[in-house]
Amino acid sequence: MLWIPIGFISLAIIFWSLGKRWEARHKVPPLKEKPKVSILIPSYKSEDVIGDTLQSVKELDYPKKEVIVVNDYPDRVPEIAKEFGYKVINSSKRRGKAISLNEAAKKASGEILFFLDADTIMEKDLFKKIVPWFSDRNVAAVAPKYIARNRKGLVPRLVSLENSYNSTMFKMHMFFNSMISFRGCGIAIRRESFENLGGWSKTLIEDSDFGAKAIHSGQVIRYELSAIVKTLEPTKFSEMRKQKFRWGRGAGFSMFNNRKAYANNFQSLFHFLPYVAINLSIILVLLIDFIFLFPNLPEFLNTLLYTLAVILVSATIHNSIIMWPEREQWTDIFYMPLYTVIYLPIVLVCYIGGIAIGINDRIKHKEELDFRHW
Repeated sequence: MLWIPIGFISLAIIFWSLGKRWEARHKVPPLKEKPKVSILIPSYKSEDVIGDTLQSVKELDYPKKEVIVVNDYPDRVPEIAKEFGYKVINSSKRRGKAISLNEAAKKASGEILFFLDADTIMEKDLFKKIVPWFSDRNVAAVAPKYIARNRKGLVPRLVSLENSYNSTMFKMHMFFNSMISFRGCGIAIRRESFENLGGWSKTLIEDSDFGAKAIHSGQVIRYELSAIVKTLEPTKFSEMRKQKFRWGRGAGFSMFNNRKAYANNFQSLFHFLPYVAINLSIILVLLIDFIFLFPNLPEFLNTLLYTLAVILVSATIHNSIIMWPEREQWTDIFYMPLYTVIYLPIVLVCYIGGIAIGINDRIKHKEELDFRHW
């Protein structure tokens, strides 16, 4: 069973090393031009959180910006937005994030569109670190680093570790010059690219879908780790499970719709295939053990328990190596075993289940944007 820890740990070191090499040569270019940025904020039942978001927008240290709030629910959001002096587009019914933001983009006047969730806040210097990258005409989008605003409680701390894991993986992707996806809670996109690629698709995870379209078109998605947005994460396991299932179902549609883009992209294969290979190997070994040890069921159960223990320890070390450089606090180390033993299995079950249902629904031509899954 020595090959299991060797595989997991070697893979983590490779991913970490590539990200570290990119980070060592990474440098934000100077801000020579200041194109206008349109900040577009979708809102649905957001009156309790959008005030902090709009305040962070107001405090941005960037002169040329406009703000458009798209509200799809009859609450106080229009009044709150108007108190800040921002434009509001109201709708009498829920249309979904993609449709709302596409409408806002048509009415925006900025060369760069910054899409911001209503529960997400930006650091003051965000645009000074993101906008310079658009001087490269091949850049379609620039993603900031995503951090949890709420870290009190077990679930937010575990979600925060997932963000740390993703940040290291984003850096690894940048070693190959482009991310393959991003989170839609805060993302800057060149207006020209947004329009040429058809805007946001009517989908559950419009961010992953757009990322696939961007890389398939030959454009790149930059990652700026010094630019930070902070978003509210789930606080309960029930909320987290629902979110991951929805993302998984959306990923199923996205993977089917963009299968050529993913199959022809080196980063996506380099990211996922090693995990697939290791896990398939483990399943194959267990299947062989079961066949040969079936007459002696207690011995097989002992082998199974031993294998699971090796997997959990190896995966914990693997995750810790990847997450540690991007941790928010040193005390996060105490949560890393819980992340592997409790959080990750729940996420994988929800995500894989959602993917399977999403692919099945896509094959049967079912409507993807079903608000029952929201």
